[in-house]
Amino acid sequence: MMNNKIRYTLLSLCFGFGALAQTTIAQAEYFWDTDPGQGNASALFANDQVFNSALEGFNESGIPLPTTGGLHTFNVRVKASDGQWGPIHKQVVALPTVAAVITLAEAEYFWDVDPGQGNGSDFSSADGTFNATLENIEQSSIALPQGNGLHKFCVRVKDSNGIWGPTHTQIVYRDNALLANAAVTTIAQAEYFWDNDPGQGGGTTFPAEDQNFDASIEKILQSGIPIAQPVGLHVFNARVKDNFGVWGPVHKQVIYIETTLASEHFDASKLIVYPNPVKDVLNVGSDQEITSVAIYNVLGQQVILKSIRATNGQIDVSGLRQGTYVVKVTSAQKTKTIKVVKE
Repeated sequence: MMNNKIRYTLLSLCFGFGALAQTTIAQAEYFWDTDPGQGNASALFANDQVFNSALEGFNESGIPLPTTGGLHTFNVRVKASDGQWGPIHKQVVALPTVAAVITLAEAEYFWDVDPGQGNGSDFSSADGTFNATLENIEQSSIALPQGNGLHKFCVRVKDSNGIWGPTHTQIVYRDNALLANAAVTTIAQAEYFWDNDPGQGGGTTFPAEDQNFDASIEKILQSGIPIAQPVGLHVFNARVKDNFGVWGPVHKQVIYIETTLASEHFDASKLIVYPNPVKDVLNVGSDQEITSVAIYNVLGQQVILKSIRATNGQIDVSGLRQGTYVVKVTSAQKTKTIKVVKE
């Protein structure tokens, strides 16, 4: 934009002098804001070495700009071949404010009471300079406060202009007993239970795969865990205790038990569930009277329950989302579960 305005000024000059047939432009100069006097400004050269009716221009990058941003007046004047200076042609130009790059020059920390800016404990950047690299403060390099209890850890930085930023505060709890032990927290015990929580320590213990709870993946073999009764949805729970005797949260997983004792279920050859995959209507049939049909999603939530009271029936599943479902067919005291896919 500024370049276009300056070129427009020069074009006006050329047309103005072009009106005088026998007068040519011998010299041109420019200046910003304050007039240094005729002939004392910065010289301006023609593109083709001759000032004529051709548009005379110059690149913005070749003109020193004022050191401050804001509105400035760009001035141009020319001298004719007879030695007479013409009037000053002015153009107001808005220059952006160029902000200096601000960097971090210093950082300090203190505990609890502010000693005043510059009087905290210095800490260095991770790579020797405060820049875009993530700066780390190693716990081992920071002197800890005296006394157990809550303390405030405070950090602030100063920029290259000598201005301190705000103080960033983090509440820290110090326990000298734990520090004296200097022990690494490890897993000492693990237990599991089905459905109802028997209380911490009251679950069934399971050992680590390698006899040590560590970074190795610990596995629980299904064959080693008693399966919950009866058939249907159950919640499998597991939790661990660390070497300080503290139990962690309970981790839960909903599991659908599909089979236990064969005598409690339909003869699979005499129960028909179709089509599978199903789109709109699911058909069920058996040689025994079907009491009800329940359908569960993968989260274990019952989404459909229909009473049948016949040897066959139909269930409208058109309203279900696509995915895998568990169909539980009940007859008297016997049940059978089948997985179906909804299209």
